[in-house]
Amino acid sequence: MKRDFGGIQDHDQPHIFRQKVTFSKPMVGPGSLASPIWSLAPQQGLCDPDYAHFFFEDFNEFVSADIWTASCDTTGSVEVGDGKGGIFTLTTHSDDNDAAWLTSTKELWAIDSTAKIYFEASIQYAEAATDDANIFVGLTADTAATAVPMQAAGAGPTAVDHIGFWKVDGGTLWQYGTSDGSTQDTGSTGVTAGGASYVKLGFIADVNRVQFYINGVLVATTTDVADIPDTDMHIVFHVKAGGAHAEVLLVDWVKCVAIR
Repeated sequence: MKRDFGGIQDHDQPHIFRQKVTFSKPMVGPGSLASPIWSLAPQQGLCDPDYAHFFFEDFNEFVSADIWTASCDTTGSVEVGDGKGGIFTLTTHSDDNDAAWLTSTKELWAIDSTAKIYFEASIQYAEAATDDANIFVGLTADTAATAVPMQAAGAGPTAVDHIGFWKVDGGTLWQYGTSDGSTQDTGSTGVTAGGASYVKLGFIADVNRVQFYINGVLVATTTDVADIPDTDMHIVFHVKAGGAHAEVLLVDWVKCVAIR
C-alpha cells in the first residue's frame, strides 16, 4: 500500500506489526526537520512534557498581561494585525528613542547544567529612515514591564542577562551576543538586517556555548561560558526609533524548546 500523507509511506503489509515505515519527503515549517535548529532538537521533547518544555506562538490573538505583555511609548501601538497566519505588529511613535516591545509575561526559560534551549523566531522590519532602527530578538531577564534591552544612541542592549540578536541605530548588520548580567560577549554576524522579506533568527544554547543561526545558517558561535546567562529569562521582541520616524517590527511566529 502506498499513500501520500505528506511523506510516502512504504508499508506493503499493514497487518504485520513492526513493519518499517520510510518517508521520502521532509516535514516543512517551524519545528520541522527542514530546519537545522529543530532537526538538532530532541524530537521526543515535542511529546514528553516531563523531558522538555515546549512553546510555540503563531499570534492568532493577543490578550495583554496573559501569556504575553506588550507596551509602547506615547502613541505607538502593539497588536495582532491582519496578515496571513497571524502577525504581531509593534509600531513606535515617531520621536527619537520611542519604543514598542512584546515580552512573555513570565520568565520561563533558563540554562543550567542539564538544560538546553532551542529558539527561533520569524520577524520582518524595513528601515523607516536609512539605518535608524534599533531591534532586539531573543531572551532577557528584565522584568516584563521593563524588558526593553536596547539602549539609546545605538548603544546596543543593556548588560542584563540575555541571549539574542540585535541591530543598532547607525548599523546595518545583525549582531549577536550573550550576557551574564555584568559582562557581554558580542559580535557581528556579517548579515544585513532589514528589508521586505521575513528572516528567521535562532540559536541553540547550553552552559558551554551558544550557536546563532540566521535563516537556518550557522553564523556565529560563542564559547565564553562566563558570559552565558544563568538566570530565568523572558522571550522579548523590542523595536526603538533612532530618529524622528516611526519604526515597525512584525513577528510571524516564535518557538522555544527547553530541555528540563
